Amino acid sequence: MSNGDAIEANELVDLAEASLALGDADAALQLLELVDYQCHDNRWIATQVEALRCHGDFDACHELATTSLDRMIDEADWGYARRVLIECGRVFTQLMPAQALIEYLHTIEVKMRKITEPDLLFSVQLLAVLASYIAGEGDIATASAIVDCIAPRVDEISDRRAKASILWITAELAELNGALELAFSSMEAVVCLFQEENDVLAVDRAVGYVVWLVSAHRGLDTPYALKAEAYAIDVCQRHTGDASMTRFMLMNMLARIQLQLGKMHEALQTLEDLPSPDGLPAELVTELELTTALYQIAVGRGNEATLHLDNAVAIYELSFQDVATDELRVSFRRIAHAYIDIENFSKAEALLNLSASPQDDLSRYMPELKF
Repeated sequence: MSNGDAIEANELVDLAEASLALGDADAALQLLELVDYQCHDNRWIATQVEALRCHGDFDACHELATTSLDRMIDEADWGYARRVLIECGRVFTQLMPAQALIEYLHTIEVKMRKITEPDLLFSVQLLAVLASYIAGEGDIATASAIVDCIAPRVDEISDRRAKASILWITAELAELNGALELAFSSMEAVVCLFQEENDVLAVDRAVGYVVWLVSAHRGLDTPYALKAEAYAIDVCQRHTGDASMTRFMLMNMLARIQLQLGKMHEALQTLEDLPSPDGLPAELVTELELTTALYQIAVGRGNEATLHLDNAVAIYELSFQDVATDELRVSFRRIAHAYIDIENFSKAEALLNLSASPQDDLSRYMPELKF
């Protein structure tokens, strides 16, 4: 490989990463394909993994990510290992139950125990992701114990992304424990950290969680709703004309927040401006059904609301049988509360029973890694 080939490869990867930052996975993959095979270094691999996941090629992403992460750890290439680790978490959730990801992360943690001086940032990131998914499976005690293990080392970390990971899992645990104000403030800090990093995609994901907290729960009052509305409007305006799932989800949740604030006209306008749901996953279509039902309830049309709620349940039940995520359970509870609002208590009770959180004991995955 000549020096010129290496320079050209770096320039192509630079352009691919810029394309990903703009949300254009197609362009990123095309650019990466132009890179000579001999230049497929760890940076190229990490970028390719992210591009495959953003493009929806989950199987290819999973295979490349898992095989590459093991080798990157052996090579102690921690910077790119951290990037691939995060992508592993995201792609696993698209393909299989959370338990499979927890098992995989546990094998990585066991591997890390054999390393004399494991990288602090990678170790913190690994355990934060592990804690997050254990919490999602209902074992709050084990997840909290893992966070307690890594919290004392956070002050030693200057890396904003690692700090954001800890704050993010803190928010998730707070949400699961019903401490919604703590969850909201933790995620606001995450948004700030990613803004300082100038990472637009990460900001969008963090804002998505902030908006989710307000739109999915009833425990946050007007000041929080107004902040979440402002966050959502800012991101949606940056993505004007974009028909992506990110914009669809944010606009859908924005409409719910506007309903909570009593802004009926704005909520209806947001719903009318939503990108077409054609081709979107069933879960997003059902979320739109729920939001439409909430609007119908707000304007006093109980019968129309019932139709939309029934549609949401019919599609959600199929999804819920495959992967019972915490997000799905929260959505079921939100639908149940909507049924209560229109005094359909029997359907509400059935959904509340179905949405009960798991009580798995996952303490066997408690890490022993010393770092």
